[in-house]
Amino acid sequence: MISTNPYSKAHTATLNINLDAIYRNWKVFNQKMAPGKAAAVIKANAYGLGATYVADSLQDKGINDFFVAHLDEAITLREYGIKGNIYTLNGISFEKVRNDTLLKTYNEYKIIPVLNSLEELETLHGFLKCHKIKYSAILHIDTGMNRLGFPKEEWIKLTPKHPFLSQIKVSYIMSHLACADEGENSYNLLQKNLFKEYTKAWKSIPLTFGNSAGIFLGKEYQGDLGRPGIGLYGGNPFADGRSSPVESVIEILAPLIQIRSLTAGESVGYGCHWIAEKETQIATLSLGYADGFPRCIGNKGYVILKGYKLPIVGRISMDSITIDVTNLPDSLKNIGQKVEVLGKNITIDIMAKWANTIPYEILTNLGLRYKRNYIRDNQ
Repeated sequence: MISTNPYSKAHTATLNINLDAIYRNWKVFNQKMAPGKAAAVIKANAYGLGATYVADSLQDKGINDFFVAHLDEAITLREYGIKGNIYTLNGISFEKVRNDTLLKTYNEYKIIPVLNSLEELETLHGFLKCHKIKYSAILHIDTGMNRLGFPKEEWIKLTPKHPFLSQIKVSYIMSHLACADEGENSYNLLQKNLFKEYTKAWKSIPLTFGNSAGIFLGKEYQGDLGRPGIGLYGGNPFADGRSSPVESVIEILAPLIQIRSLTAGESVGYGCHWIAEKETQIATLSLGYADGFPRCIGNKGYVILKGYKLPIVGRISMDSITIDVTNLPDSLKNIGQKVEVLGKNITIDIMAKWANTIPYEILTNLGLRYKRNYIRDNQ
């Protein structure tokens, strides 16, 4: 139901998501993958940015492969009209498989599961044989992530002619790099060599190996299908000091809702954790930790208005942030004035450093109160 409330979102922050920028970031990875290609990882609601909008936009550009974590994410995409290959990374849920409901749903929606164990493979095989169906799946080998995937002792029991594969077309064999964001980490080489060893008997089956950072490690780390995730959404895929190969895709603008003057010795916010050392002007922004702005950034970082860096002062509240606008020209001190909280000047990587976290967490924590605008370069 569409709200008819004239004040709906009137005082909330705006989240602008540039769909063309996401596509340009995808092209960066796709060009690196040639002659292979890049998929798009859009799990967790496209890292918080809206999976249906992102997938629909990329589908219009010809992207045909999408990775999510769970079946319900895949169903949402199908029902929205996404027609390409949709893969579920977290495998099959055995609690639901017992009555075939889950696998019937996979078949109904033509979703391709990533199988992470011999037990999952046996379960899918049994279902397919019972219903006389042939189906596609990805086989995931664990090469050292120790999170998901066939462990070595199970994988070595499997061959391309194993009975459990009689009803299954293996779309890809995959593995996942644990340290790809650190280009010189020796663990990358260890995983690459294991993946090569484990797949040498499967020469006719294409591979999917590289994530956002892994794609930049070179051809032997890519496979035939790359799986960029954070890089699509403007996060630097590297953790070793290399500059980011991608551009920012989001902008958060928060309105200024009050300005007040403090004398020396007066405090701001909960706990009185910031105290004015001199006469200071403080402005309040309509944005807080309920919107995903990290609470730990209180007294750290800044926002930007027309090129002016405005320090964040005091603790972050649920619905508001206070900033020092003493040095801001009076002409810009207007109620309703929008201030850049995230964007080209303050990237998700910069904010992640302030919060001692990673850009993934900044994106996936974005709240539901934003007025979201999906934009293109010419709109």
